[in-house]
Amino acid sequence: MCLGLFAVPGALLSNLLGPRRLIAIATAALAAGAFIRVLQPAVLALYAGTLVLGIATAVAQPAASAVMRGWFPGQVQRASAIYTAGLNAGGAVASTSSIYLFVIVGWRGSFITWGVPALLACAAWLWLAPREQLESAAPSHLAELLQNREVWRAGALFATQSAVYFSAVTWLPFLLHSRGRGASAFVLLVLGLVVLGMAVTLVGVKGPFATSRSFYLVAGALTLGGSLGLVFGLVDLAWLFVILLGLGSGMTFSGAMALPPLLARRQGEVAGFSALMLAIGYLVAFSAPLLGGLLLDATGAVTAPFALLVVGAFGMIAIGLTFRGSKRFDA
Repeated sequence: MCLGLFAVPGALLSNLLGPRRLIAIATAALAAGAFIRVLQPAVLALYAGTLVLGIATAVAQPAASAVMRGWFPGQVQRASAIYTAGLNAGGAVASTSSIYLFVIVGWRGSFITWGVPALLACAAWLWLAPREQLESAAPSHLAELLQNREVWRAGALFATQSAVYFSAVTWLPFLLHSRGRGASAFVLLVLGLVVLGMAVTLVGVKGPFATSRSFYLVAGALTLGGSLGLVFGLVDLAWLFVILLGLGSGMTFSGAMALPPLLARRQGEVAGFSALMLAIGYLVAFSAPLLGGLLLDATGAVTAPFALLVVGAFGMIAIGLTFRGSKRFDA
């Protein structure tokens, strides 16, 4: 929810402070959020630290989009693919290793452990990031961006991916409950690795996949195949269906993340474009698992929440049909 609510303030801060400075502040705040969670009283500190983590991540993402276009104007899509691979790699490493950290150093120790890389990243950023100032936009330009069809198309596309991915990771453990915790852990690991593998693969793609109609049609078809298998409750083949989901949602995520720096009309609008897309997508990501829970309560069927994945897959296909091919910004 923080990722959705604080994306637009992140764009305003990016234009006010500059992307380089904002990313440094946000990265330091990530470390602070991790350390806050070990304080007392424990419950209050846990929620307060997590709130800081969510806000810090949210405000940094629009600035990251501005950096991709400002620093790599001739390779925006590849820079975005590398950035996306980094996001997925961080999530995969943290989710698979935290349980071992918990055993070795306890839950408080694990929070402190993850705060250290954030501090190191902040120091490396301040040392290595170029110091040149990027063009910024006035806050009023956000209102103008709301009238831009490309913003709403990118937001809708990101929303479909968010609905699929976050609903899947929320409800797969419930679907696989009868198979034990090991089955849930394995299937979620497969999903994360496939999404990561797709992001890494797209780094080497030279063609304009982010604005390709066929790219999103394939992504939607893969997602639909995986979604239908879960809707029909084919639990024994869940690993196969999450591979399809991972391929489809990973393609869509990488493509959508490249759209703001690619399609914004000028450099100063990139942060705002990205913020509006992220706000739409992440608020859907917050709402979709909740709606899945309502469906489960209403029907009593553990497969009911996966109907939202089918809707998301058709959404990918429908939005993909609106793309006409390669689009390039005016450098």
